[in-house]
Order: sequence, then C-alpha cells, then structure tokens
Amino acid sequence: MSDPKIEMLQDLLETASDSRNFYRSASEAVELPFLKNEFAAMADAKDVLVTELSQHITARGEQPDAGGTLVGSLRQAYACVLASLSTKPAAMFTYASELEDAEDRLLGHFDLALVNTDSMAVRAVLLTEIPKLRASHQRIKDLRNALNPEVPAPGVESTTG
Repeated sequence: MSDPKIEMLQDLLETASDSRNFYRSASEAVELPFLKNEFAAMADAKDVLVTELSQHITARGEQPDAGGTLVGSLRQAYACVLASLSTKPAAMFTYASELEDAEDRLLGHFDLALVNTDSMAVRAVLLTEIPKLRASHQRIKDLRNALNPEVPAPGVESTTG
C-alpha cells in the first residue's frame, strides 16, 4: 500500500478502531448502568465510523485493517489497570478521562489529515466525520467533568479549604 490517500484512511481507521475497542471494553468493565449505556452508545458510533472508513478503503481497491494499533491497545490496558486499582467512583472517572484522551487522539488524527490531504474525496470524508467526532469528544468531556471526584456536585459546599 503505497498510496498516501489509502495510508491516511488506514491510519484513521486504526485510530477509530482503537477508540471503538476502548469504549467496548469500558462498557463491559463499569457497573453503573448509565455508564454502560453511554460507553456502549459511543462504541456503536465508532463502529459506524470504522465501517464507513473501511468502505472508503475497499472502494479504492485495498483491504481495510480495523484491528487497531499497539499504542491504542497499551493505553486501553493502562486505563484498565488504573481503574482496577481505584475505588468505584474514581474508576469511572479514570475510564472517562482515558476515553477523553482517546477522543483527543482520534480528533487530532482527523484534523491533521484534513490539513495534509490534497484529495477532494478524502477531504469530503473528513468534513463529514469531523463534526460527529467533535460532538462525541464534547459528550465524553462533559461526562468526565460530571464524574470528577475532585469537583463537588452543584449546590454541595466543599469541605476542604
């Protein structure tokens, strides 16, 4: 595979696969039904993205590889270890924080690809997907903020300070 357009799409596919796999793992690991559902919904959205990117690669005559990356697998394992060493509330925050980092990486890859591509076809794919990724990033960021054990709930006064 020496076509830079295919390589770029493949990189985006693998990064999106990392994100999908991480959301699936987090969905299975947390016990709170709300979080299970949120993480599963985010995994489903990433699954749609993986499918769309795979179709674009296949349409260009190449075989997509949606297995993810070693870095993505290591970051997921790291988050799982951190969460397992934490109390339940802190573990939920850990998953949300690490998932937000995964969203940052995915969005960064897409933004960089948009800047670097000269292909109108690839640009069209990116311009379709980036708004969805920004919304997904905001959703997990809001969830992480809501789960932050360092920030008291609204209307609750801090006992420190």
